[in-house]
Amino acid sequence: MIDAENEPAMIEHNDVYAPERRERCDAAENRLQILAAARALFAQQGVEHTTMHEIARAAKVGQGTLYRRFAHKGLLCEALLASDIDCFLARLDALRALSSPDVSVLDKIDRLLADLIAMTDSHIPMLAVMQHEACKPNRPDFCHTPLYQQMHAHLAGLLRQAAQQGALRRLDADFTAHAIIATLTPTFFALQRFDLGQSQAQIAAKIRAVFIEPLRP
Repeated sequence: MIDAENEPAMIEHNDVYAPERRERCDAAENRLQILAAARALFAQQGVEHTTMHEIARAAKVGQGTLYRRFAHKGLLCEALLASDIDCFLARLDALRALSSPDVSVLDKIDRLLADLIAMTDSHIPMLAVMQHEACKPNRPDFCHTPLYQQMHAHLAGLLRQAAQQGALRRLDADFTAHAIIATLTPTFFALQRFDLGQSQAQIAAKIRAVFIEPLRP
């Protein structure tokens, strides 16, 4: 049985949390508005040519609110790419765990390279901003981001496995993985893809020719 004398106290106690809930809702709404504004402006005028001031104005939030949520444009790009990055990393997890007599470890390396190239090709402008912002003083280097660390771990693991199985000669898997990923940084990739007119398949073939084929026994 409910004690009527305690009921007002319960209501009053619950109301204590109402401002905090409203604040959380406002913050979530601001975040969605900021991301929607950034996505629209990036599509209209390009990532590089869009300023944080323009994003705040389009989102109808103060610049302080914007910078509290996203300290720089690289973090905005990371948030916009979050679902694609999660799907990409999930595919890498599934690929590395794949066990089939019809899929060799070198096949897995080929598939990983193809997926990595496609991911880079799809999001060069945002990835370029993420890398550029990460290289500024007092910020974590791009090589220490979860995205880079997981890409490297998957590729190095497959290279190490290939050497253990005799599909490749003995190698420094960690260094080789770093070197391969370095060829796919946005600036270098854009040079190959657009300035030199290389297709995704051609870029993958050149990476194999430089880093994989010479290591075959």
